[in-house]
Amino acid sequence: MEYDKLKWKLYSTIGSTSMVYYAIGHGKELIKKEYRSDPLYLGSGPKEAFDNEVAILKKLSKYSCFPTILHADKNKRIIFMTYSGPSVYKGNQPRNYIEQLNEILTILERENILYKDFKLQHLRIKSGIVSLIDFGASTEEKQKIGSYYRVIDTNDLGLYTHLRL
Repeated sequence: MEYDKLKWKLYSTIGSTSMVYYAIGHGKELIKKEYRSDPLYLGSGPKEAFDNEVAILKKLSKYSCFPTILHADKNKRIIFMTYSGPSVYKGNQPRNYIEQLNEILTILERENILYKDFKLQHLRIKSGIVSLIDFGASTEEKQKIGSYYRVIDTNDLGLYTHLRL
């Protein structure tokens, strides 16, 4: 599929590091994430964020709760991936929301991925499956990482409280 020929619409901006676009191609909903160079960005930098996201999403490709990379252009720092749905909020959470969140955390721990940007807007829902997006700030650890927090309850805003195991 020639992704550049699709009609992309701006979907969101993620901080100062990237722009996210949405399109439908061959009956599939797709996301295009363009990392941009921004001298004001104080994080690890767009190149490192791009490299981190590509490596981690490739590692997580066997799980349905993360986007799947379809193509990555290293020179342009663009990632084409599957669409994971709209943001999760109290009205669209599935009944097993907490269990799905805990499964996501278990997978990250098992795969030694340190996710450094956990917030509600990075949780998405599509066809009843909760997904976690945006791995630019994440790192793959060489050694076993400690336990993540476990979700134990949600409040009226759809946010979560957690307990360290």
